[in-house]
Amino acid sequence: ASQAAETALRHLCGESTPPLSGPPLLVASGEGGSAVLTLVHDAVLAEVPIIAGWIASERPSLEYLAHVEELAADWEGAGRPSGDLPKGTLLNHYTSQQGLLARMGTIRAQQFIAAALKSERRQRDRHRWLRATIAAAVLAILSSAGLAWLERARAIANAGEAAAARDRANDHLRQVLGSVEQIAADTDWDL
Repeated sequence: ASQAAETALRHLCGESTPPLSGPPLLVASGEGGSAVLTLVHDAVLAEVPIIAGWIASERPSLEYLAHVEELAADWEGAGRPSGDLPKGTLLNHYTSQQGLLARMGTIRAQQFIAAALKSERRQRDRHRWLRATIAAAVLAILSSAGLAWLERARAIANAGEAAAARDRANDHLRQVLGSVEQIAADTDWDL
């Protein structure tokens, strides 16, 4: 198909035998793979089946490139703000054809997508760091709560032991006071 397209393009440029009757419909400038074709008449786009077929099959890719180029130009014109870069599923859409962008896109468009990917990585790293920090905080809170619960249980157990010790001390004090009272009652105070 590419050989047929090349033959058709050469014929439309007037480089075939037999040559076209009349002026060529396309003018080629440049050399080899970097040749640029200029239309002499717009009818070539619709009337020449090989060119019309090529345009129809390449239209989605060309529209993608044009859209990315437009976004990149707007981004650059605004001073390259990171807030204007695509994110999430929109970035996935724009990076779905990176091979095409690398082959046919401008440096500006490639820098635009690279900056968006870098921004997405930084945001993903920040979210990962934030999740790790939150997990560490939750773990610290749970550990502190567990230690507090153990201390409370010990305090309750110690409070029970303290109450029993206090009761024993009171009993002992009563016994001592009873003995002192007995001694005082038995003592002859008549001196």
